[in-house]
Amino acid sequence: MGNTVFSILLVVVGLFVGASIVLIFNKLKVSAAQKEADKLIRDAKKEAEKAKRDGILELKEESFKLKKQTDEEIKEKKKELNDLNQRIDNREKSLDKRDELLTEREKNL
Repeated sequence: MGNTVFSILLVVVGLFVGASIVLIFNKLKVSAAQKEADKLIRDAKKEAEKAKRDGILELKEESFKLKKQTDEEIKEKKKELNDLNQRIDNREKSLDKRDELLTEREKNL
């Protein structure tokens, strides 16, 4: 009977030790999985921030290009207007001279 009690006690202790080992192993496994998940989340956040910064930088560059292009177009249009105004002024002066000449001729006649 002593052997039977000892055997039962040994089985109970073995089950307890086995269950404890399984629980510890599962806890370590869950902890490692949680660390891996946290690492993946951190990496994903870093990638999202980098993509956001890159997107903002691209938008700023595009905005700068468009502003520069618009400024160049405005400058070109202003130059065209100035040229046209100069031509108009020259023509007006020419017409004034003609008018003076005609007036002078008319007086002479």
